[in-house]
Amino acid sequence: MEKIILTFTINAKEYRKAKSWVKKQKEKYGSEVGSIGDRFSYEFIPTGLGDIVYIKDGLTKEQKCLTDLKNFG
Repeated sequence: MEKIILTFTINAKEYRKAKSWVKKQKEKYGSEVGSIGDRFSYEFIPTGLGDIVYIKDGLTKEQKCLTDLKNFG
């Protein structure tokens, strides 16, 4: 079976937003993680204008959009 590799990236501003939000989540709810460190995950939604990126907290089920939708596209 042929493998297809998909690569998604985030820019520096999105990275800083994610890092800050993760820090706040850990301060607010503690730093518990799953057995493989799977508490936080990213969701990439490809559109014709670019990718919309969310980060999700698997412990609290909260999410934050990292994409600047005001200046999107």
